[in-house]
Amino acid sequence: MERRHGLIELLNNYQTADANEEKCRQEILVFVKLHPECFDNDFPLGHVTGSAIVVDRKFEYTLLTHHPVVDKWFQFGGHSDSNPDVFKTAFREAEEESSLKSLRSVPGNGGIFDVDIHPMPPGNNIPGHDHYDIRFILTADMNEPYTVSHESKELKWIRLEEAANYSSQPAFIRLANKAQALGRRLNASS
Repeated sequence: MERRHGLIELLNNYQTADANEEKCRQEILVFVKLHPECFDNDFPLGHVTGSAIVVDRKFEYTLLTHHPVVDKWFQFGGHSDSNPDVFKTAFREAEEESSLKSLRSVPGNGGIFDVDIHPMPPGNNIPGHDHYDIRFILTADMNEPYTVSHESKELKWIRLEEAANYSSQPAFIRLANKAQALGRRLNASS
């Protein structure tokens, strides 16, 4: 349980946005508590993943990746590779998939930003399984050049308000809406 303690504490302290996200939070907690191997990429029932929505410093745009396998637009993210520090996973994935060096945490928002569970289809001798995704928010300098990695078809800065034009998944739209709302709060207080 010691490897999982940090994530369990983060999940226990996280306030969800709606009933769907709360259901995911509770299911992720059960999964993590029951399975010591929850961070291992090859655990056949599924695994904890980390992802990050990357927004510009004004919270008007988000940088999305066009995933080559599922052929859809998403935030950056990926496998924990047995590392129980899900924030480090999310940060590493955003940096690897974009090559951005200006990535930063949002001051006052160092914890979980969103959670989701999504099924992954079978492939490459791996059975279908679930990703228990722990999501964070990062900012980046929109003027810094990015690089499209082998893990993407394309990267693109889009207006947060246009996120629904790129993905119809409710959890992704919720994530983009939460980023917009946070930006409004932060801009109003400065």
